[in-house]
Amino acid sequence: MDIDLELCDDKIESFLKKKLEDVRSYNKSLKDVLQHRRDILQTTFGQTSTQSTDVQIPNTVWKKIFNNKYCLGYEIKNLSKETLKDLEIILYWNSKESFDYRVHMFSSVKEFDCGDPENCCFIADTLKKTFTIESTGIILIVFKVPHFLNETEIQINGNIYRKSKTGETNIQLPKVQITPKDSDLALHLNINDVKNILTLISCNSEDDLIAIFPEEWDSSIRNTFEMRSSFTKIDIRSCKEYFIAYNISKLFENALIAIHSKENDKCFLKVYTNNNDQLLALIHYLHSSIPGILIIPKLYYSRYLCKNATFSNKLLKDFSESLGKELKAVYKYIQQSTINSSDISKNTETLYELERETDNLFLQLSNVKY
Repeated sequence: MDIDLELCDDKIESFLKKKLEDVRSYNKSLKDVLQHRRDILQTTFGQTSTQSTDVQIPNTVWKKIFNNKYCLGYEIKNLSKETLKDLEIILYWNSKESFDYRVHMFSSVKEFDCGDPENCCFIADTLKKTFTIESTGIILIVFKVPHFLNETEIQINGNIYRKSKTGETNIQLPKVQITPKDSDLALHLNINDVKNILTLISCNSEDDLIAIFPEEWDSSIRNTFEMRSSFTKIDIRSCKEYFIAYNISKLFENALIAIHSKENDKCFLKVYTNNNDQLLALIHYLHSSIPGILIIPKLYYSRYLCKNATFSNKLLKDFSESLGKELKAVYKYIQQSTINSSDISKNTETLYELERETDNLFLQLSNVKY
């Protein structure tokens, strides 16, 4: 009997080849990012770009520590007529430890307009999370607290690199020194300070949830979370209400909930936690402390509506009414079109609108069984 030693159909080999391709692709993307940053640094230090004079950053950089992470706050003022966007922020320090950091930007606004509670990006009435800066704003740099094994003091330098209509410019960031003594910078979350909120938001993971309350729930958002769940309210001017888990449980200590005003039986939540375990513990606690509440990911809300009996019955009623209107429009279209041809275009447009409405309701009904 011949033994085929070909491994072309070997599933293990195919799996390993796929993993090798993924690793090569990831390495290539890292090389591209590193090369891009090298180009920026060469441009910056080679002085082929000009030093920006229309962007000001004060030398006073505020520092906070939360969840074993540093948060450096750079306040920035844009004096130019152009919006600051597509900014590349390159930081480096004199430590031998690796330096991995994340960048968050918040822009100041003169006029508050939340508009859409479901997708609101405002943190306070005059500050929102964004990728651009019109006039003034704050840039936050977040990184893990180093071990300070080889140094007792670490100096951080950096530049902001940007392209504009007038050419390539770079903005030098103020030097910052960090030491083990900075432990006294630990966040005091019971103090109502916007900087504390920005730090907590930037150092944690953000999840969008929806809280669905029982019918005829007459308690306010504040009473629900303060009185029933023992959360502490943070008083800042915002379209949201902020509540922090302070001295409730070590499982979700310092978790933050941002809540828009209640709409009918639901409200939109943004939850900031350190990890998934803390998020799950927080959700379980809310379910146990607020009778009848249902908290689900925003992504699954449409699926919940389809499975909800009340919603399904209303949807069926709306579909029946819409179908009836469409049938009447068809009958009217046939009658009037044979009498007066000038009404054909108008009747056709009305019929199309009714047909779209009916089709949309039918599609929603089709999803109910899932």
